[in-house]
Amino acid sequence: MNKTEKKILDAAFDILAQDLSAPLDKVAEAAGVTRNTLHRYFNSRDALLEATGLEMIRLSNQIIDEAVAKTDSADEQLKEIVMKASQMGERFHFLMHASEEMDQEAIGPLIQQLDMRMVKIIEALREQGLIQKDVPNAWILHFYGGVLTAAWSSLREGAVAPRDIPLLTWKTFTQGIFGDA
Repeated sequence: MNKTEKKILDAAFDILAQDLSAPLDKVAEAAGVTRNTLHRYFNSRDALLEATGLEMIRLSNQIIDEAVAKTDSADEQLKEIVMKASQMGERFHFLMHASEEMDQEAIGPLIQQLDMRMVKIIEALREQGLIQKDVPNAWILHFYGGVLTAAWSSLREGAVAPRDIPLLTWKTFTQGIFGDA
């Protein structure tokens, strides 16, 4: 990805996370490019949405890859993932809400693969007795998304200092799924 494409994607995350229907002129302006330049890289709103979705999935997989490479401990992997994902802020929020607008044939299987990677870690924790047996994986994945949305909202509103977001996210998430297993 070249510098201009990255600037456009970064601007798209910032603008479209706030308002998915925002005009592409606003994205181009935030990126410091003309609308024609934006269209040279992304010929339509759908193409821009798909590119941002694919970038988010790439970043999410990178976070999981790094966590898995760092430690064999499933709880440490999950902690690393949750804390790093909480720092993605608008990007994660954007993926959660914009994925419904994206081509499901293209993006759906990639999101499912990402979910399955998380489920693998969740199941390892369940086998260790750390996750409550009666809490379904789908519930945990939705709870994860909800906690990350809370992190994004708190950060955006200035309600919580950015440095505190990762640990608060981790504590909130684990208190909801760990214990009394």
